[in-house]
Amino acid sequence: MLPINYQDEVWTSDGQRLGVAHHYYERPDEAQPDLLFYAAYVEVENFDLGMTYYIPTDFFAERGESSGRVTLTVPMKTVLNRTWTRRPEFVIRGLAQEQELPAG
Repeated sequence: MLPINYQDEVWTSDGQRLGVAHHYYERPDEAQPDLLFYAAYVEVENFDLGMTYYIPTDFFAERGESSGRVTLTVPMKTVLNRTWTRRPEFVIRGLAQEQELPAG
């Protein structure tokens, strides 16, 4: 996984600021990406819009070392169409292996 720190800014591939990284959640059972059940997610908070996103780690492209800016492989339209504003079921049920992101 791409190294992501707590409070790193997360941006979409089309230059939209999504928010800041807060938590990392790992699925306890086998991932099934073809069914949109990914292995791990990063919780991204957008305080300006009051939104929380759960972005699968498969979609993180790069991190600027000096800026701490993390870029996704997808545009904002994909983020919204994939309903990544919904908390993953395994997180809701308390089955996630939650990890704090390291301080930047």
